[in-house]
Amino acid sequence: KAPGTSIMSTVPNGGYRALSGTSMSSPLVAGAVALYNNQKPTDSKELLFGNLINTSGSWIDIKEAIDVIPVPMLRILTADVQDTAAANYYKDGQLDDGEFIEMYPKVKNYWGATDSVYVQVKLGGNEFQNAYWKTLIELIDSIQYLGSVSEYGMLYINERPLTFEVADGVTHNTYIDFDLLTWSITDGDTISKDQLTTQLQIKNAVKLQGMVEEDVTLKADKFYILTNSWILNGDITITLEPGVI
Repeated sequence: KAPGTSIMSTVPNGGYRALSGTSMSSPLVAGAVALYNNQKPTDSKELLFGNLINTSGSWIDIKEAIDVIPVPMLRILTADVQDTAAANYYKDGQLDDGEFIEMYPKVKNYWGATDSVYVQVKLGGNEFQNAYWKTLIELIDSIQYLGSVSEYGMLYINERPLTFEVADGVTHNTYIDFDLLTWSITDGDTISKDQLTTQLQIKNAVKLQGMVEEDVTLKADKFYILTNSWILNGDITITLEPGVI
C-alpha cells in the first residue's frame, strides 16, 4: 500500500492539483517495484512480494525491501489424517481405537527460501489432559524432515508421515488435541517456528457396513454405528438386545 490522499499531480492544460484515489497510490507502488527490479533483477516475483510485505509499515518501505535479508516464514496450513494402514480394520477415514494413524502436514513458506524444514506432532492440552492422553496415544514417528522449500513454496509429506497408534478400549467419542509444529534450521539456528492445534475424534464402536449373510445379534455391551450401506442379503434376522445403542 502507498499514500493515495491529497497527492499533488499534473492536470490537463497545465497546472497541478491535489488528487486522491488508487490513481495516485498505484504509480507510487509501480515506481517502487521498478526501482526494486532495477536493483535486484534476478529476484523472483515471490521474493519481491515477500520483501515488500514483510518490511512494510503504514506504507511500503522500498529501501528496506531492497536491503532486507529474507528469512523463511513457515506456516502449517492443514494435516491430512489417514487410517489406511494394512493392520487397520475399517479404513473409513475415521479414527478408531486400536488403529495405526498417519498424518500428512501441509506447510507453506511466506518468505525466504530454506533447505531445512521439519515437522513434529505432539499431544496438546493442559498438563492434566496431556497426561491422560498419553495413556491413549503412542507417538511413533513424531518428527520428520521435509526438505527444502522456495520463496512462497508449499511442502507436502508424501513419504515418511507422522505416525501414532491409538490404544485399544478408548472411550467412544473421545476428543484429543494434537499440536503440529514446523520450523527451519538455518546456519545452525532454529527459526520460523509455527504451531497448529487440531482436534481429532476417536471412536470405539462396531461399524455396521457391507453385506450381511447371516443372522446378527446386536449386544447391549457394544456401541454400533451405521456408517455406510448395510445390506441384508436374503432372509436375515437382526436381533437387538435391550439397551443397544
